[in-house]
Amino acid sequence: MTKINFTGNIDDVKKQIEQSIATFELLGNQISIDFNQWFEGWENGFPEDIENRALGNYPVTGEKAWRSDVSKKPRWREWSNKNGFIKGEYWRDRSVESESIPLSGTADKIIQHIHQIEYEGGRESASQNKSKAWPPMKGQPTIKLYFRGQTEGEGRITLTIMDKSDDPKVPLPSIDKSDLRNYARKIKEQFATPSLYVWSKGKEILSYKNRWQGFDGHYWLCRNEAAGVALLTRLLAVLELPLDQSKLRMSTAVDEIAAFPLNPPSISVLGEPTNQNTERPLVDVNFWRAEINLAKLNKPIPLVERAQIVYN
Repeated sequence: MTKINFTGNIDDVKKQIEQSIATFELLGNQISIDFNQWFEGWENGFPEDIENRALGNYPVTGEKAWRSDVSKKPRWREWSNKNGFIKGEYWRDRSVESESIPLSGTADKIIQHIHQIEYEGGRESASQNKSKAWPPMKGQPTIKLYFRGQTEGEGRITLTIMDKSDDPKVPLPSIDKSDLRNYARKIKEQFATPSLYVWSKGKEILSYKNRWQGFDGHYWLCRNEAAGVALLTRLLAVLELPLDQSKLRMSTAVDEIAAFPLNPPSISVLGEPTNQNTERPLVDVNFWRAEINLAKLNKPIPLVERAQIVYN
C-alpha cells in the first residue's frame, strides 16, 4: 500500500488530503493503457485479432479489408505527454491534411473520443460529408460563467463539455462528481485566483469555431485580439483543451465610432422619442459565479461563487 506524507499547518494538510482524494477519484481506478500501442493497432485495423471477423463488416483480409487503403489510414501526432496527460492532433483520414482534430486527456479518454469521432462520422469520409463528422452538441453538459460590473454591465459565457455525458445512451464516459470538482477548481484557478478575473468588453469580436471542443461559432466582445485570445485561453484551460489558432476569427468595424456611438441619438417609435442603448459599450465586468447544467437534471448545479468553490 502506498503511503502519502502530508506536512504543514492544519489548513494546508486538509487541502492536501482533499486534493489527493480528488486525484484518486479521477485517476485511481483507471486501467493503464499504452496509447501508442493501441493506436498502432487502430491505425492498421487490429490485424492480430482475426477470429470472428470474416463474416463481419471489418475483415482483416479480402477485397474489403478494413484499413486496406494505406493512404486513408488514421494518423496521430503527439504534442506532449506529461504525467500521463496526453495532447496531440488526430486525423481520421490522413489523406485529408486540412481536417485534423486536437485532442487531450488520459489515454483511455482519448481512445474514447477517437471512437466517438469514428462513430459520428460513420465510414464515409469527412471531406465528402462534413456534417456527419461533426459531433452533436445538443444535450451535452454545459458550464455557464456569469460576470457583472461594479455599477453596470454584465456578461455570460457558455462552455459545452464534449468528452463526457450524463445520458447513459450517449457513447461517452459518464460525468461524475470528481469531474465537477475538477471543473470548479479549474474555474477558480482561471477566474478567481489571485483575484476575480476582469473581462474588458469592447467593440471588437473574437470568434472561435471548433465543435470538437464545444465551440460552434462562439464569440466574445473584447478591446483587441490579444485580450480576446487571453480570455479564450482561460476558457479552454477549464476544459483542459489546447487553443487551435486556425479556428480564430476577428471582426472589427471600419468606423467604430459611427457604427457604435457612445451616446446614440434618440429615435422615434410610434411617434414618441425613444432613447437607444449603447451597442458594444466599453465596460469591465468581473467574474461572479459559475454553474453546470446536465441534460438529465432539472436545475443547474452551482460550482463557484466569487472566489469560493461551492460544490463539494
